[in-house]
Amino acid sequence: MEPAEAKRYQEYWNTGGDTAAQVSPGIRVSHTERVPSSRAGEVYERTTYYDEFGRRRKVTDYTDHSMSDGHTNPHDHYYDEVYDNGLYVNKKIKNPETGSTTFNR
Repeated sequence: MEPAEAKRYQEYWNTGGDTAAQVSPGIRVSHTERVPSSRAGEVYERTTYYDEFGRRRKVTDYTDHSMSDGHTNPHDHYYDEVYDNGLYVNKKIKNPETGSTTFNR
């Protein structure tokens, strides 16, 4: 890891970063977890995938969020690193075909 990248990581951790967006380097797939939805109390399964540096890269939701017209079950969300004022932020990537952050299967 280059010194500049190591510095960005340290600054990120010093700000109390989002632990769901970052895990210890070397963890590639988190366990599938049951998470609550903001829709009608639904609970569904989600699997989170990380790169070799422990950064969240993809989340697979095993639900259509009661929106079968716009989501498949399962569907994916992809993430990329973005720097906002020099701090690491993990943002959803938009689907170039639809403009949505959902990638249907």
